[in-house]
Amino acid sequence: MKISMNGIYKNFGKKEVLKDVSLTMGNGVYGLLGPNGAGKTTLIRILAGVMHSTKGQVLVDGTDREANTELFRSKVGDLAQDVNLYNDLTGLEYLQYVASLKGLPNDKAAQKIEELADRSASAQIYPADVSLIPAV
Repeated sequence: MKISMNGIYKNFGKKEVLKDVSLTMGNGVYGLLGPNGAGKTTLIRILAGVMHSTKGQVLVDGTDREANTELFRSKVGDLAQDVNLYNDLTGLEYLQYVASLKGLPNDKAAQKIEELADRSASAQIYPADVSLIPAV
């Protein structure tokens, strides 16, 4: 999979936060480094599709992300530095919540959660209370 961001701009009122950002990423894990206020979170939110840019385009394998948001959300995710977990949710409930944000139907979400639990250490913690998960 190849993701390209071309000429991304983001303004909040008259404040220009991102100016002509272009980048291309293949498969892998990426991180952004920079000082507070540099626009890292804004760029990630635009990339993840939870915020729209003022100008510019995000392409997934050459197709505009806006043309197929469901496919995009099934392939791309983001993990924030500080994950704000809802401490009143169980691990299972939190995974169901995230699946709903990604637009997965309940039956597909249940199947995917079960597959992930079987393949990972999370099988040992879900449906435990999310607040018991140790911080990394």
